[in-house]
Amino acid sequence: MYGSNCAINGTDLQQCSYATFGVPQNLATNFPPLIARSVNGIPSNRYDNNRLILNVESPLVARRTRTEMFLGNPSTVGYPGNNGCRYPGFFWNKEVKAAGNGFTPANDSLSCVEAYTAAIPWGTALQCGWNQDNTIKPGFTTYRSVITVQHTEQLPGLRGAVVERNLQHIIPIQVAFPKSVVVSTNISVFSFVNLQAAIVAPKVMLPGQ
Repeated sequence: MYGSNCAINGTDLQQCSYATFGVPQNLATNFPPLIARSVNGIPSNRYDNNRLILNVESPLVARRTRTEMFLGNPSTVGYPGNNGCRYPGFFWNKEVKAAGNGFTPANDSLSCVEAYTAAIPWGTALQCGWNQDNTIKPGFTTYRSVITVQHTEQLPGLRGAVVERNLQHIIPIQVAFPKSVVVSTNISVFSFVNLQAAIVAPKVMLPGQ
């Protein structure tokens, strides 16, 4: 976290004591970010009402000084200027929350996580760099991309000097749209009853009678 992102928001933060933070190790890169779990059967990452919904969680780590997140490849030409495709950005939000609330990655033993969420209009998300493929799933148009997460963290001093390490994590994602929709229904047609008539009691009146 840095700048305005140093503010901690959320609830249940009494569990987020510094003693529970992950500690960077010189010869290990632990505590990777992960896609959040589904909640009550609803995928946390999905296409919903013409928006791309993303939820990524990262354990709290001591001496982690910077986090940036990109939808797509950050080296794409002109990409860093597109705030809709990156965190910090216009459609992105972050909060710190207690673990064990359904979103927490299964292998996370820490008490709190940084939860990054985005609700990006699909028209904006399409500008973030996707590979379109019509062969992955027959009958569907599939868009493939990645979520790129970059961390900077400080390692324990080596010979009295502070060493910064830059980490990059790649999380693949894809969105599939059906090419056609089949709708069926039962239709019943009722015709009008035809009016029928017949002479059943003829009576002839003669003049003078």
